[in-house]
Amino acid sequence: MFDIKRFRNDLNLNQKEFAEKVGLPQPFISRVEKGKDKFPEKHIINLKNIFDVEDFSKYIIDIPDEDPRIDELNDVIKSQQRTIENLSETLKIVMGKN
Repeated sequence: MFDIKRFRNDLNLNQKEFAEKVGLPQPFISRVEKGKDKFPEKHIINLKNIFDVEDFSKYIIDIPDEDPRIDELNDVIKSQQRTIENLSETLKIVMGKN
């Protein structure tokens, strides 16, 4: 599980600001923070791209530190970031801005 509230607070954002940045409804963010809903994994991956946070492991809760899922999640996030960077560079070349 991902500690959205801690993550949001570390970014100094209120729920409305955070919801707007991630493209989700503020009431959903509230429900997640209260434990009534879970934050979808696909959105956790997007957080890396939106906020440029290197280490997400400190926001993973209810999973022991030695659990390999933390490393797997960070690997997926890094892979997605590389893909976005490669696409961005390709777009610059195609648009003739390199």
